[in-house]
Amino acid sequence: MILDTYLQVADAQAMTGAAGTINATDHIDTGAVVRDLGQGQTLYAVISIITAPTTADSCKFQVVSDATTTIATDGSASLHVATDDIVVADLTAGTKIVLALPQENAVPYERYLTVQQVNVGAGALAA
Repeated sequence: MILDTYLQVADAQAMTGAAGTINATDHIDTGAVVRDLGQGQTLYAVISIITAPTTADSCKFQVVSDATTTIATDGSASLHVATDDIVVADLTAGTKIVLALPQENAVPYERYLTVQQVNVGAGALAA
């Protein structure tokens, strides 16, 4: 795996908070017009769990894009790929979640790309 720090949206970020959607601390600016993300090659989003979270029932992760740097958390950002709900007990330290980013499809990529965590059910996610 090759890691490009310019393509990193978070580094040791505590994704804690109440039920709802939380953006990663940063985003990737894909440029004014996104024609072919990956130039014909599949790109992957890799989410690494450093510290096992607790409290929330479950969560999911999703890759979204939006037209502004303030990426919407109300469901209006363009959704490209998401995990199923993951039971928090399954997110042990060292877990890696790998999501293949779809090529240009029915949901075109907008300029700014990031990862979101969606806390599902009761309680806040804590780590």
